[in-house]
Amino acid sequence: MDMKIFNQGLSVEATSAYIIIDALQNEGMEPRLSRVLTRWNISESALTRALADLLAHRVIALTTSSDETDPVYQTTPSFKWGPATPWPPPKGLPVFSDD
Repeated sequence: MDMKIFNQGLSVEATSAYIIIDALQNEGMEPRLSRVLTRWNISESALTRALADLLAHRVIALTTSSDETDPVYQTTPSFKWGPATPWPPPKGLPVFSDD
């Protein structure tokens, strides 16, 4: 895990999502949305916002997945991180309506 994540000014939820994705990668598992959800303990819509924030800041990226309903994310090197890119939101975000 790149400790610079704590200096990015991201929300607690976005930082938590990053930690989960990074942990899955370190455990040799593909960080699919379904796997992230098994470790996520806040609402699914909060995860959607966290992933959108991470994607917008280029902290994570989408990888190729044959299943569009279960996208795969990967962390990116911190030298690629930066200010949020403008909307519309990046592709690959799950849509939940739980809150």
